[in-house]
Order: sequence, then C-alpha cells, then structure tokens
Amino acid sequence: IALGSDWKDSTETGLGNAPFHFESCEGWPTFQVPGKARWTTTSIVRFDPNIKWPTDLCFGLVVNATLMTYDGVGLLPGTRTRWSYDSKRLEMN
Repeated sequence: IALGSDWKDSTETGLGNAPFHFESCEGWPTFQVPGKARWTTTSIVRFDPNIKWPTDLCFGLVVNATLMTYDGVGLLPGTRTRWSYDSKRLEMN
C-alpha cells in the first residue's frame, strides 16, 4: 500500500489490512466512528473521522497484530496491541 493510500472505511466489517479498529469498553454502549485510516509516514497512521468525534466515550484502540512489514516481519510475541481511552462526562456544579 502506497503512503497516503486509504485502507478502508471504518464502517466496513473485518480488519483486512486495516491498521487498527475501535472497541467499546466493557459495560459501555457500542459505537462506530466512520472515517478513513491512511499512512502519513512509514510509521504513523492517521485516522480522519467523517463526523465530529463523540463525547463521553470509553473505548480501546486495537492494533491489527497480523500486519507485517514489507519484508515479512510481524510484531514480537507479547507486544501490547490494545490501548484504552475514556472521556469523562462533563459535570457542572
């Protein structure tokens, strides 16, 4: 895939060769943020949502562990592939 190429719309099913996907945190409603992922450099993937980013979210960003480098090297066993993020609900007193 050439630098700057879109992988796929995030609303499609299956990872394919997408670099990552989002998962809702346990106990939170499921969500989808439609958008495109693309390589901006050889080591940075950019995600551009097609909508305003939702608030009050708890989600995990899960890296596609099956991706390989051009010469066939994959992730090392035990490499972290999930990061969790959450935004707290805005409360005013």
